[in-house]
Amino acid sequence: MSEQLQLINIPVIVLFFLLFTSFSESFAYRIADAYFFPSRKIINHKWKYILKSRSFCDHCEQSIPPLHLIPVLGYFFAHGKCSHCKKSIHIKYPLMEIIGLMYGMLTAWFHPDFYYAGLTLFFMVNLYIISVIDFHFFIIPTIPLLLSLGAAIFNLVLLSPATSFLILTISIAFSWYAVLHIIRFMAPEKLGMGDIHLIFILSLAILPPHSLYLPTVASAFAFIFTVFIRNKTKKDIRKIKIPFGLFLSLAFLVLRMLPDLNLFM
Repeated sequence: MSEQLQLINIPVIVLFFLLFTSFSESFAYRIADAYFFPSRKIINHKWKYILKSRSFCDHCEQSIPPLHLIPVLGYFFAHGKCSHCKKSIHIKYPLMEIIGLMYGMLTAWFHPDFYYAGLTLFFMVNLYIISVIDFHFFIIPTIPLLLSLGAAIFNLVLLSPATSFLILTISIAFSWYAVLHIIRFMAPEKLGMGDIHLIFILSLAILPPHSLYLPTVASAFAFIFTVFIRNKTKKDIRKIKIPFGLFLSLAFLVLRMLPDLNLFM
C-alpha cells in the first residue's frame, strides 16, 4: 500500500473507531437492559428497544439531544450535565470514547487497511457486548460468540493461508481449549464454559504467533483487577469473582492492535 493511500486511510479508520466505540457502549447496555437487567421484565419488544430506542439520561431517562451525542465533544457541549435534570453525566462515557479514539489511532497507524480495521471493529462490537454482560452477570452470551466464530472462520477462508499455518492456528486454538478444560476441572467455580469457548474463538481470530500469548495477557489483566478489588474491598482473594471474558476480550484487542500481528494480513 502506498504511503499516500495510507495517509488517506488513517483518519477514516480513526473516525470509524470513535463512532463504533460510542455505538458499542450504547448497543451493549441496551442488550443487557433487554435480556439481563431487571428492566427486561418490562421491555416487551426487545429488539425494537435495542435497535430503535434513543439514548437517554441515566437519571431522568429523558432523550439526549443529538448535539450531546457527538462522541467526546458532546460531553463538553453538555458541560458534563444532562440538559433536562442537570445531573452529572458519568465520566465513563467520554473516557471510553477517548480510549476508542486512541485505540483507533494506534490500529490505523500499524494497520492502515480497511479490511483489517473493519474486521477489528466487528470483533470489538461483539466483545464489548460480551464484556458488559460478563462483568455484570458472569455470563458469556451465545450470539456474540457465534458471530465472532463466524468472523474468525471467514477471515481464515479469505486469507487462504498455507496448510502448515492453518494447522498451527487450529492446533493452538484446540490446545488452549484443552488446557482451560483441565483448569476448569480443577477449579470449576473459577472458569465457565463460555470463557473456554471464547478463548478458542479468539485464538482462531487473532492467529499465531499472538494467539500463543492471549491467555497470558488476559491473566495479567485479571490479576491486576483482582489485586485492585482486594485492596479496595479487603475481600479474601479466593472469593473474588473474575469476569475472565472481559479480560480475554481486552487482551485480544490489545494484541490485534500490535504491528505484525500475523503473517498473512
